[in-house]
Amino acid sequence: MGFHALDITGLNWTEIDTAQDFAAANAMFGSPVATISRGQQKVMDDADAEALEKASHPS
Repeated sequence: MGFHALDITGLNWTEIDTAQDFAAANAMFGSPVATISRGQQKVMDDADAEALEKASHPS
């Protein structure tokens, strides 16, 4: 499979690796993504649950 470079100069973008990154991107760009996949929602829910667990049981 081939691939090509795409010039994104001047476009708004950010790397998203975590649910926190996703929230930050929505805050930065002012228009949240309206549609996400079930898999994406599960990852976000799992990250939220993990964060709550860590907050309630500090090491």
